[in-house]
Amino acid sequence: MGGPGIGEGGKAPEKPDAKSDFKTERSRSAHTAGKILLQWKVKEMGDPGSVKENYQTQIEAIKRGVSEAILQEQVPPGYHDTIKRYFDSLKEPRSEPAPPKKP
Repeated sequence: MGGPGIGEGGKAPEKPDAKSDFKTERSRSAHTAGKILLQWKVKEMGDPGSVKENYQTQIEAIKRGVSEAILQEQVPPGYHDTIKRYFDSLKEPRSEPAPPKKP
């Protein structure tokens, strides 16, 4: 192959018998709550019961993780009250939005 701008382009030659230092490895990073791996948006209404149940399940999982971090002293003491108030505010019933009007 030539350098940039030289030649006709095309496919690079391959050497299937060539030795390489390739290693099959897995990432050591953990999948944790809050990390979005894939998001798929659709223009449909979700089932209200399952959405609310999933939301509550996720909130409880995050709350447990934060509580564990506080117990292990990974969160500075100055943030403890703010975190508690935040999760307490999520329990308060909110007025539900009106369903969308159908044309």
